[in-house]
Amino acid sequence: MFRKLRPRDTAIWGAVMPVSSLGSAVTYWQLDPWELSTTDPQAMRGDQQGSTGVSEVKVPAVDINKILERAFPVDGRMTLLNVDIEGISYEVLNSIDFGRFAFDWVLVERDSPYEEFSLAEGSSPRRDYAKISSLGPTDVYSRAGVG
Repeated sequence: MFRKLRPRDTAIWGAVMPVSSLGSAVTYWQLDPWELSTTDPQAMRGDQQGSTGVSEVKVPAVDINKILERAFPVDGRMTLLNVDIEGISYEVLNSIDFGRFAFDWVLVERDSPYEEFSLAEGSSPRRDYAKISSLGPTDVYSRAGVG
């Protein structure tokens, strides 16, 4: 059904994880409703808002740069990156090789007020991106010179 409805999409069997987790298997808890499914053991120990467990499976930890390399094999202009990885969005975002994958716009879901995009905020000497807005829990960044 997925292939029929979204033939240009690429499905990846794995969990996008920070570099520190690569090479390992990660437990994925599939819940009902599906929106609460997670790889975060802390979330599983907490209140899952009335969800019920459907399955528990081990999946490989996947590097975001490998996914981007497959999706964009030739260096070129990429317009939009949207990162929404429950609990680790900023950690994964900061592991992307932006020297190779320079998106014009980056949207990222904030899980904590203390998270930073290293190319836009914090202690980074490079400021390749600027935060231009927040839309609810999503921060919006623009690459320098884009607008």
